Amino acid sequence: MTVLQWRKPAPDWIQALPIGDGRMGAKVFGGVQVERYALNVDTLWSGRPQQHGVVDGPRTFDRIREHLLDDNRVAADALVGDLEGPYNHAFQPLGDLYLRADRAADWTDYRAELDLAAGIASCEYRSDGVVVRRRSFVSRTRRALVVGIQADAPISFQVRLESPHPVARPFIDGPALAMTGFGPATVDADACLMVPDLDPALPGLRYGDDGGVGFATVVRVGGDARARRVSDGEMEVEGEQVLLWLTTATTFDNWRRPPGRDLQPALATAISEAAALDGVAVEELIDEHVSDHGRLYDRVSVELGSTAQSDLPTDERVARSVAGATDPGLFADLYNFSRYLLVSSSRPGTEPATLQGLWNEDRNPPWFSSYTTNINVEMNYWIAEHADLAECAEPFLDYVATLAEAGEVTAREVLGLDGWCANHNTDIWRGSWPVGIGRNRPTWALTPTCGMWAATALVEHDAFRPDDGFVRERALPVLAGAARLGLSLLVDVGGRRRAVPSTSPENNYVDNTGATVDFDLQTTFDLALLRTTFDAYLGFADRLGIEDPLVSEVRGCRHQLDEFPIGRDGRLQEWSEEFEEPEPGHRHLSHLFPLYPGREIDPVSTPELADAASLSLAARRAGGSPIGGWTHAWMACLYARLFDAEEADWVLRHLVQSGQIGSGLLYQSRRGIHQIDANFGIGAAVSEMLLQSNRGVIRPLAALPATWSQGRYRGLRARGGVGVSAEWAEGHATVELVADTTRRCRVAFPSAPDRPVSVELLAGRPWRTEFTIGP
Repeated sequence: MTVLQWRKPAPDWIQALPIGDGRMGAKVFGGVQVERYALNVDTLWSGRPQQHGVVDGPRTFDRIREHLLDDNRVAADALVGDLEGPYNHAFQPLGDLYLRADRAADWTDYRAELDLAAGIASCEYRSDGVVVRRRSFVSRTRRALVVGIQADAPISFQVRLESPHPVARPFIDGPALAMTGFGPATVDADACLMVPDLDPALPGLRYGDDGGVGFATVVRVGGDARARRVSDGEMEVEGEQVLLWLTTATTFDNWRRPPGRDLQPALATAISEAAALDGVAVEELIDEHVSDHGRLYDRVSVELGSTAQSDLPTDERVARSVAGATDPGLFADLYNFSRYLLVSSSRPGTEPATLQGLWNEDRNPPWFSSYTTNINVEMNYWIAEHADLAECAEPFLDYVATLAEAGEVTAREVLGLDGWCANHNTDIWRGSWPVGIGRNRPTWALTPTCGMWAATALVEHDAFRPDDGFVRERALPVLAGAARLGLSLLVDVGGRRRAVPSTSPENNYVDNTGATVDFDLQTTFDLALLRTTFDAYLGFADRLGIEDPLVSEVRGCRHQLDEFPIGRDGRLQEWSEEFEEPEPGHRHLSHLFPLYPGREIDPVSTPELADAASLSLAARRAGGSPIGGWTHAWMACLYARLFDAEEADWVLRHLVQSGQIGSGLLYQSRRGIHQIDANFGIGAAVSEMLLQSNRGVIRPLAALPATWSQGRYRGLRARGGVGVSAEWAEGHATVELVADTTRRCRVAFPSAPDRPVSVELLAGRPWRTEFTIGP
């Protein structure tokens, strides 16, 4: 289903309907008496470029290593504060556009819709006998939020712009309002981190000339509307065919430079862009927008059968699924919603999707609504290549390249290492140091291999659309820097090369003295990232015929890396030894990276490691995991890679039944906190269940659960540059492959996963076959 529907306005920001074009976003509440558009623009952030402020970092890093090699892990942990720089800055709200009816009135026949294929949020209702319809979208071609209002009799309402930031309201000509201001210079780190006892020594939310991106916003009225300015911040509007549009610009230039303090250029841009829409008909704007949005969204479709719930409003479907109803179509909706969110929040030329995508209403948002590189921002883009949305991954690919540039300074000055690094948290200013100003444990601060994880996005982009030019110009330089970091992280430990110090994100263990510690002599997470980085770099170099000292050194070192450790209990080990786990059900699954999103572990090629990964998942489950939406998504992806369809299905259903998918389909935690990575991760999990293409084998319907007994998909992508479509019912399936270029590939079906067949694909020529789904 491409149209999601509701029978009442959104009760809060999380349930409001998201629209956006990658640059500007809005949450649409669909209100009757008061309609609210909560506004965002991708470059409106707090602060300015920061310095790490770490003194004598390389010496501290060496001392940490020395303590670990002497088996004094407590002493190693205690030094991490000396490597911690300031916290990152926060993504900011722009403000709100309010439409307030002249008077309260009863209303009936309410219907709200989010058309995923068109990228339009709409609502319709009857009030005082008048039928009113609003259609809202963000036009990428016009760089504007557009609101078209139709009524079968004249209606009147007030238009007002508001912002949580201090603003000025400059007068501009015509039926228009303007608002200018700056984001905060600093935010309250404790509030963003949700620390209950705030530290008075930390800077709080503060505005000043030393930071904060400036913004200018203009809203204009057109159509047949009669508008009268009541004040600098409010207009009265009356009409039957009313068109509103809102434009905005900021003073952000680029990540290297402090944001400008002169608001006039931004105001002039917003005024000019708003004026350009004068006299343009709403239907013309809609046609432009639907064409632009649909060019991406329409490439793929997924259907997972229909049930009695399929035609119900979305909130009722969610409620019934929470109560235990089987509704496979809801997971198709969640998949399509994840594609919609990516198209709406990440487009070429924009900043990447944050922890909340393009939507945030708080000045002190949870976890700064920034980029957490130990899983979350990477998960935002897991679906991109698979869903044929390579363009939507471009902001993140560009971001990684600039993060590598900033990370060279951090690696050299903070850690004394070669290459480039990024640690747990970063922002629009590309901060790459361990954050925490001396307050964080190692597991929350120092994991320089997070940059390697981010760099895998470039590897995946090439895997789905092989391109030697892309590899030479964009991927190889980033991977070379990541490989150099890997080499300098490695030290000799008992005759083996191991990454020291090493952490497993946000987790810890009990060492042999009984102390709970974070640093280790190479975790499986770091080992997996080293192996992945070295293999990718060597593969690119071999492909391009490059042989130089770095290639030789990486090749020699790769053979000295450890194999993945399996403990005496059969599990894939997370740590260098079988240490006691304070939290057996920990939400992070970092040591399972080589299963997913990595591709080193596979049930067919590495069955012993696959069994060990499965036992690790079982142990996490026994300890109480999955906890939180993104953990559910990751766990479902992992089970899918193990071809364990029923467990993957259980995890997804558990997520819905736990009440963490709101009636607006956005994930929210039990604390009411939103993180968009869960929504993107659910899409990735559905993708993996429907199609896999790892280790040179394309696997249609690789992990299809019994509850998805019929369905179809079109346009999914497999690695190697192959489009895949499939249809199935009653145990029988048809698959079609279309390759970008003539090539030979291997295809394996669910009944014989270990017996792939070789297929010659001609460029652009469909190849079809039928197969059975069961054993």
